[in-house]
Amino acid sequence: MEMMTGMKKRLMAAVFLFGSTVTVSAFAHGKHVHGETEMAVALDGNELEIGISGPLSNFLGFEHAPKGEKQQKALTDMTVNLQYGDRLFAINPEAACSFVSGKVSVRKGNKTVSPTMLHALSSSKPDGHVDLDATYAFSCKNPDVLKSIKVQFFSRFPGIEEIDARVLLPKKQMAAELTAKKPFISW
Repeated sequence: MEMMTGMKKRLMAAVFLFGSTVTVSAFAHGKHVHGETEMAVALDGNELEIGISGPLSNFLGFEHAPKGEKQQKALTDMTVNLQYGDRLFAINPEAACSFVSGKVSVRKGNKTVSPTMLHALSSSKPDGHVDLDATYAFSCKNPDVLKSIKVQFFSRFPGIEEIDARVLLPKKQMAAELTAKKPFISW
């Protein structure tokens, strides 16, 4: 957990460096454009953190409490798919990065809950958007050779059409647009 706290500050710095409207812990009410998702990556020493934020519909197909068994299954599947950062990000193997932890939440206005508690948001603001925020921490044995990250989101979440990525490395900052045809960022 200590790793996540320090990295949040660095991720926020990465995001603000590029002028984005998002922050890491809750992506502070950034833009809400269906199909678009934002990603922030920060590396500090051997600690790598990746933050993701976007409209819940990009991940789930809807932005309300599940109605019926089909939508409940979709929520359960999404929640399971988002738990394991090592299944969502393919980091070049030479860096020897291991998944440490992940946190996923959904947010409507100022109210944030776990995805399994999505029904709790239905009572707040009947109209409005619901966003998903996730933060993943990795520990890298060879961070100096970290050179690429491939995201597995496009095949798992077809509602995501593009990911606007911001990266802050010790000696480099960059931005890239990821799509299903180009699901990786490299430097």
